[in-house]
Amino acid sequence: MVALAAEAVEHIKAEERQVLSLTPPRRWRLVDRLGEQIIREILAQRQSGLAKRALADRYNISLSSVKRILKRGIDQD
Repeated sequence: MVALAAEAVEHIKAEERQVLSLTPPRRWRLVDRLGEQIIREILAQRQSGLAKRALADRYNISLSSVKRILKRGIDQD
């Protein structure tokens, strides 16, 4: 019975590996992750003079994400 259970577990693991290898990684847009309201807040705070690094720290995103938001506004890829 133990051998049968081990075989079943191995079969499930093999199926999971196959599914994972077929699924491309999902790239989430910033607006999907943060929401339009947060994007608007970032834009407004930057316009009021807050530093890019401070925005990145405040919203727990990378500096490059802040720059991308500032460059493109709400319309995020």
